[in-house]
Amino acid sequence: MTVDQSGASYSRGVDISAVTRTFGALRALNAVSLSVAPGEFVALLGPSGCGKTTLLRAVAGLLDIDAGAISIGDQLVAAPAKNVFAPSERRRLGMVFQDYALWPHLRVRDNVGFPLNARRHPLAERPKLIETALRRVEMWAFADKFPGELSGGQQQRVALARAIVDCPSLILFDEPLSNLDAGLRDSLGRQIALLTRELGATAIYVTHDQSEALGLADRVAVMRAGEIVQIDAPERLYNDPADAWVAAFLKSGSLVDGEMRRGAFAADGSGEALVLTDAPSFTSGRATMLLPGAALSLDGGGELNLQVAGAHFKGDRYEIVTRWGGTDGPFVRFWHDRALARGAAIRVRVDQAKIRIFPLMTPNASAS
Repeated sequence: MTVDQSGASYSRGVDISAVTRTFGALRALNAVSLSVAPGEFVALLGPSGCGKTTLLRAVAGLLDIDAGAISIGDQLVAAPAKNVFAPSERRRLGMVFQDYALWPHLRVRDNVGFPLNARRHPLAERPKLIETALRRVEMWAFADKFPGELSGGQQQRVALARAIVDCPSLILFDEPLSNLDAGLRDSLGRQIALLTRELGATAIYVTHDQSEALGLADRVAVMRAGEIVQIDAPERLYNDPADAWVAAFLKSGSLVDGEMRRGAFAADGSGEALVLTDAPSFTSGRATMLLPGAALSLDGGGELNLQVAGAHFKGDRYEIVTRWGGTDGPFVRFWHDRALARGAAIRVRVDQAKIRIFPLMTPNASAS
């Protein structure tokens, strides 16, 4: 591995080609393919059991695969057809686990230096590398403490220092923030993203938290049932989901079931249809409409009748909860700078460029 004078590594990309992994009758990964560019930060996002951690562990060399191939840089590390399987220590990567995975009987400096010992790094260089890594995560003052003397957030910073101490070109994160409270998740998440980019390392980051993935990654791969159903930049993923399941999982807006009839969408239970200026590819049949909050506005007049069901204060604005067409219509949510009276009838303007129409989402495909 080549390292520049600042201590940052020249990153390596990752190529995952048609990787399959089964556990008995369960197909945890179904011919998954993914390319991560050198220096890119990619998040694997999905509900529990979708295969994201299995895929990460396969890249890390913590489990083998049944078919397909994985390359890190120019090194083929897994390919059953060629009888190739490189163990973790030969893949030259750092990894940060959900449960910190620190040795309780070792001081912080010794936990951080453990990868250097395992890789037989020159003894004279180890103290400086350990100090540099701990200073990067603001934990040098705790170098002589034991893990049990630290908070959860501090332990995870130590785990991060251990992952970067050898300047790896690839860092893997397995839900590293899920055991922390909301405030710590936010601050440590930002530090992880900034530090990874400062090092120039490639990163693959597993999470089930939508805001975490969208806020940290260059691209997000949404997984379902062992497959990647969409991968894109966070903004595009959120604003243009591939289907209703992705929209529901990302909480991209209100999802309303209804019927397409001659260029208009009639919401179930509303008794009212929204005429579409640009009809979708299919013009009739059962459908689901995605109505992002940003698509709705109260700017005088409008084409959609809503009845206010409630208003919830969210700090700098209000979430307005309404029903489409009256008290029995489906729920529709949008944002406003002030509360609206419950029961008030309002008309909103719809930015139709921001809405999406999908074939009706079947019950067994609903988001977790």
